[in-house]
Amino acid sequence: DNLFSKIFGALLHTATVGLPKSMYSFGFERSVRLIRISLGQQEELKELTAIEKIYSKLPLILQAVTFPFMAALSFLDKRVRLMIKSGISRLIIMVLITIPLYTAASLSLFGLAPASIPGIIGFIMGWNLLSLAWGDAWYQGVMEEGGLKAVGVQLFNLVGIFNSFLLTLIMTSDTQYKNLRKAKNLSWFAAFIESKKFWKPLIDQNGKEVTIPWWNVNGKPARLSMWAAALSAFGLEGIHLVNLEVEGMKDLGYLFSEKTGATGVQTAINDVEVEILGAGHSSAVNLFGVSPIEELGRFLPGSGGFTEGELTQLYHAEKEMNGLKAQVKGLDTAESRIAAGLNWGHGEKAALLSAIQKEKAQLHRQLEKIYEAPVSNSAEVSQKKVLTEEINKSITDLTLLSQELAKGEFSKEKVTEGVASFKNLLTDRYEE
Repeated sequence: DNLFSKIFGALLHTATVGLPKSMYSFGFERSVRLIRISLGQQEELKELTAIEKIYSKLPLILQAVTFPFMAALSFLDKRVRLMIKSGISRLIIMVLITIPLYTAASLSLFGLAPASIPGIIGFIMGWNLLSLAWGDAWYQGVMEEGGLKAVGVQLFNLVGIFNSFLLTLIMTSDTQYKNLRKAKNLSWFAAFIESKKFWKPLIDQNGKEVTIPWWNVNGKPARLSMWAAALSAFGLEGIHLVNLEVEGMKDLGYLFSEKTGATGVQTAINDVEVEILGAGHSSAVNLFGVSPIEELGRFLPGSGGFTEGELTQLYHAEKEMNGLKAQVKGLDTAESRIAAGLNWGHGEKAALLSAIQKEKAQLHRQLEKIYEAPVSNSAEVSQKKVLTEEINKSITDLTLLSQELAKGEFSKEKVTEGVASFKNLLTDRYEE
């Protein structure tokens, strides 16, 4: 009961405090700060940003006129800063992985060749701790299914875990730099160097060392170092859980919409984009189409001219391609056995039926994505209709094939036709 209470309490805290706080911080905080400046509450705010300082000097009438523009600019400023810090974090990870591999390959150590490095980097970037327990096939299935379960599994991505810690450490160092400048009156260079000494205690705005009340050392509260402070990434309000919180909110939005018919809630939640972790880009990256800092990864020796995100995608694409090759080979064998009039063993038939069910599940997921995708013109509506018809036909063909196989004595012609259709479906995807 005690364990259940703790788990329930943690989930309740995340839903009622963590998620609203994250959404407020990412979406509304900067706008609220500008409103408070207009209301004369400037002194109650923490250190003003450059945009806020400019806004605070404007007459009230100009503040009212420029508010929408300044709010959008302030929001963009925060996203760009986050993009830069996230890019630095991922670039550091890329360097830590690429340079040792390239050095080992250059010295012909461990049988490594330079041409194999991009594939190894992609493997490391995409490696998930849960795949050790349940296997790659299970992991790939969960990722293809998407949704809350997939986001939860992504929490155990090894590089994602390290990235969360490193990104939080960078953000903590940035806060330390500002506090050193303000409280200790250090020059920008001295504050920069001091803020990179991660083993030193964290200080607050007044220059006072931050301590851990519940942890005593020699009868005194332990000082909180920047290293230790960065572990907050994995707390209930840490950035490592942001995607899980947002995905959970989306699911609640869907459930609420289904029960009440209030589709506005679902639409509003779908518009929330808070993507910091994993191989995906943040909203700021989506805005510019590219992350300048992440692009530097292309020039690292051994990267093959790819960014970290591209290497991860290539690794997963190669795994999917190998899986498709194996499936097509299996269907080739099935065609040969049918043509030769050979009987199938129970295991062979069961394996084919299992492959059909997995393919149908994937096609249904594709349909869901097509249904959910917004359309803005008649051409997109027509394209959506064509894709839907093609997928529904494939699902029908696979259903008929599985029904025929389930019979004690199936029709050779029907099964041959169904297997050939299934093989063509996989071959087309492989070629794409």
